[in-house]
Amino acid sequence: MVRLLLLLALALPASADEIELNDGTVIEGKVTDLGDSVRISRSGGSIVYPKSVVKRITYKKTREEEYAERAKSLKDDDLSGHLALAKWCLEHRLRDEAAVEFRTVLGLDPDHEEARAALGYRRYNGQWMTEDEIKQAQGYVKHKGKWVTPEERDLDLALEAQKELDRKIFAEVQKQLERIGASKEEVRKEAAERLATIADSFKTKPFLAALSSSNDRVRLFAVEELGRMKEKAAVKPLARRVVWDPREETRAAALRALRSIGDPDTILHLLPFLEEDSASARMRAETALGQFPDLRSVPALIHLLGSASDTLKFIEKYEGQMAQMLRRTLLLRNGQRIQVPPTVRIDIDLFDAQTKARLEAERDTCLSALRATTGKDFGEDAGRWADWYRKHKKP
Repeated sequence: MVRLLLLLALALPASADEIELNDGTVIEGKVTDLGDSVRISRSGGSIVYPKSVVKRITYKKTREEEYAERAKSLKDDDLSGHLALAKWCLEHRLRDEAAVEFRTVLGLDPDHEEARAALGYRRYNGQWMTEDEIKQAQGYVKHKGKWVTPEERDLDLALEAQKELDRKIFAEVQKQLERIGASKEEVRKEAAERLATIADSFKTKPFLAALSSSNDRVRLFAVEELGRMKEKAAVKPLARRVVWDPREETRAAALRALRSIGDPDTILHLLPFLEEDSASARMRAETALGQFPDLRSVPALIHLLGSASDTLKFIEKYEGQMAQMLRRTLLLRNGQRIQVPPTVRIDIDLFDAQTKARLEAERDTCLSALRATTGKDFGEDAGRWADWYRKHKKP
């Protein structure tokens, strides 16, 4: 009940009837007599009370009704009366009725400043004009709810038209890229010919997206085209293709594309792949770095060279010795050594042949990249490589 009364209180008409309840509560609204009860209505809703709880009902005129009576009592040529009524309307929040009265005043005195100002007029070049009329007189045009110059409107319309054209061309490029992945050669050829007629500026975004396609043909086509276009925005995703694309043909094409683009910071997009857990990925990145000689890659290559070389040296030094020892004796927790019977065979290989081959391959790949980058050859000696770099690195 309390909540409903609050809602009704927020929706009071300009003036309303009143009912006073037996407990002293006074409620305003439009009262309708229902016989044994009364309904009090407002814009927010209504509520019905039995007459047994109603102490008194006071019927009042609404502000609109009072305005109608006041307006009816005025003569058409009573300028001061209509002006006073307009102000009364504003005081009682009857804005539409106030506007009617102010217009009546202007009908009697077109230059009445107070009425003109109330209706949104001001003088411009000696004439009373609304804000919209002034903007039009100043050469502005209404566009999307704002006043702008004709040039600004035309530019915005042209940009909208261009965006719509871009959307259509983007959709067309995507459509043709899908056809590039078709199994039929004639379909792929038609798609390539259609794409060749479209300006490169429209193809960058869809081609970049195509680098992640699950279709091998689409990826390869996008890689080759981005290289032809020398699109610098493709350097980072192409570097990923060089390392992680599942097909050797596409990886090689991505490397060619990077060389074609020739971005001086290409190595910065390849260096992060030297930290991959996958040895194959690291070696692909190392090989690619050798294609882009840049001293900034040397420290990371030296680190990997040293890691691979040190591990291989450890294997050579200890693997045979430890395996031989374990084949002859076992060392117990209490320190006692016992001879293993000949019938028991212990075959422990700390580093299998595959692991050693991988380490050797990575060592050789690092060396090749370092030689290509520096023009020097210090073999597996990571220390000499580091000394050379300290002397020749750029400040």
